[in-house]
Amino acid sequence: MIICGVYVNKDTSSRLKSIGVKDSKELTDNAIRNITLSIKKIIDDNYKLVVITPARYNSLHDEMGNVNKMLGWGHARVLNNLLEKCEVREAVSDKFGDEKYILNSLPERWKDIKLHQLTKAERYTAVAAASILARNRFCEWFDEKYKEYNFEFPKGASSSVEEAAVKIKNKLGFDKLNELVKLHFRTTLKII
Repeated sequence: MIICGVYVNKDTSSRLKSIGVKDSKELTDNAIRNITLSIKKIIDDNYKLVVITPARYNSLHDEMGNVNKMLGWGHARVLNNLLEKCEVREAVSDKFGDEKYILNSLPERWKDIKLHQLTKAERYTAVAAASILARNRFCEWFDEKYKEYNFEFPKGASSSVEEAAVKIKNKLGFDKLNELVKLHFRTTLKII
């Protein structure tokens, strides 16, 4: 799970729009790789990522028992890290559940920020840029694992994902499976 936040102002927002920043779900992985460098040039280092590896995800899921709580915690961490750097009074986040998930996870000093949690928030340039940077880091993780294991890790939920998980479990053992996949998903539960 990768969560990203991007700070934009009028100038950087306009420049991001001009290079084709839009919802990452509308872009191929190759397009995302190509546009990521341009985004980073425009926003400089005014973005923050929280990378939750499968092992950490499994641990957090065991601890929190709820994916939305994990998302709220991750979004709050990203927002906290951005607020440490950028002075803002308002923020926009994609809405994934009860708004309190993020608000309850924010440090007390940021509780007065006006946080807009909206469905389809990718219509806002900052959220669209963040979705692209998050997807890019997600793809990089898969590339890293391919190089490390010389094994193709398919994305999503499908029979090819199930077959890959069985191969990982049989070849590398359950401990590696814990490091490479989200264990509570139905796909994984089928093979455990």
